[in-house]
Amino acid sequence: MSLNSAKNVILVCFYCFKDSQFLEFLEIKKDAEGAIIHSWVPFEPSLANGMAGEIAWDKDAVEIGGVFPSIFRNSIEYLDVDPNMCMMASYRDPVFPKGFTFPAVRLAGVTELERTLKPKDYNSRQNGNYRPNVGFTRDRPQAALSDAGK
Repeated sequence: MSLNSAKNVILVCFYCFKDSQFLEFLEIKKDAEGAIIHSWVPFEPSLANGMAGEIAWDKDAVEIGGVFPSIFRNSIEYLDVDPNMCMMASYRDPVFPKGFTFPAVRLAGVTELERTLKPKDYNSRQNGNYRPNVGFTRDRPQAALSDAGK
């Protein structure tokens, strides 16, 4: 699959410091002509707060330390970026087998909201259907199929 044919590929840029963890993770690989080789590398989730996926060098990437040309020629306000300190890469979501079931696990530190119950002295004939208060307002819009298209 080429980079352009994938539906779930996006372009990402990482700002790289001299001791950046991204520089160690994704090394530049070049062919005999000096063009960047686009090979997908699984992304280490610990480097991105648990986000998983694959990254590859972007086909139009400018190497770190190289000159990124401005799209505005002969402009005083928008000069070329020299040196480039961004790693330009393509990202794609991880691929799971068909029918894969994601585990439902409660994350550490999550607190459950207080349950909202109908009061014991509630009379359904007097007040209609019980609707709990959510948030700071009593006015919660209700919809029905008859309201569609209005």
